[in-house]
Amino acid sequence: MTAKVFALDTLSGIQRDGTVFDKNYYTDGVWCRFQRGRPRKMGGYRQIVNNLSGPSRGMYVNPQQAFTNIFSGYSNGLQKLPVNDVGIGAGLTDFTLTGFTANANNMWQFDIFTDTTGSGSTYLLSHPGQNLTLIDNDTNTSVLGGLVNGTTASPIGVFTDSATTTNGNPVVVLAATNFQIGAGQKVTGTGIPANTFVVSVSTTNVTLSNNATASGTVTLTFDNQVQVSGGVVVLHPYVFVYGNNGLIKNCSAGNFNDWPSVVAQMRHRDSFGHWIRLFECHLSAVRVHHPNIGATISFLRNPRSCPRNQ
Repeated sequence: MTAKVFALDTLSGIQRDGTVFDKNYYTDGVWCRFQRGRPRKMGGYRQIVNNLSGPSRGMYVNPQQAFTNIFSGYSNGLQKLPVNDVGIGAGLTDFTLTGFTANANNMWQFDIFTDTTGSGSTYLLSHPGQNLTLIDNDTNTSVLGGLVNGTTASPIGVFTDSATTTNGNPVVVLAATNFQIGAGQKVTGTGIPANTFVVSVSTTNVTLSNNATASGTVTLTFDNQVQVSGGVVVLHPYVFVYGNNGLIKNCSAGNFNDWPSVVAQMRHRDSFGHWIRLFECHLSAVRVHHPNIGATISFLRNPRSCPRNQ
């Protein structure tokens, strides 16, 4: 008896509901697409790296000429993986972090900032907030910054200046007026006791909270202590940081080391500035309004935050 061939007239697509015999489509598929009515292999994913630390608690992708840098933050640190346009990685690198505390609850936020007042360099800003299990966590951690093409990051808002100290005197004298220095900054250096802060500034005279313990011309480090529980957002030319109790503050235009100047602001939700108004929802800043230019920019950085103010 001659064998009879029956053609299977199957339509393009996969139908998973109904019974096996009550459909004209394929019943299942893996990495499959359809072309000209025929099933074709989709291709799927290809592994680029197999030693990424994790689980990842925040990723950021930044194109840089021939490579795209992939940044991945996890509980104990930050890593960078350059990948070319055909998906070949150039090797995984661990960041050297200063002012960072490893914590199982670290969740990372990232943004890019360009220094428009000095070097013109582009920086990766990152914030490891301890928000994994408690969205309204109020533990402040440092906002870190480093060159986007580099592998180091340290707290932003920290800078140095030369000053002359006098033993037993709380006043140090700068070589020139520095508008980045302001009350509340932490000061360290030779001849400066621990836990010393700026009390006031008058031209080149800076009054500290403690007397100097030595005389001489030294390099002092001034720290704005940019530490928050929420995160960081860049709306050029400003860096905004935000945290618990509705705190939102920003640096001066184009300089993430300048926080106390007259154009830098610090506001809580019950006190609005004369030129900038911000609304927050739990840990996410939601809206920035600049009445001088009539612009309103909305942003939501933490996907688990309350949506009621969006």
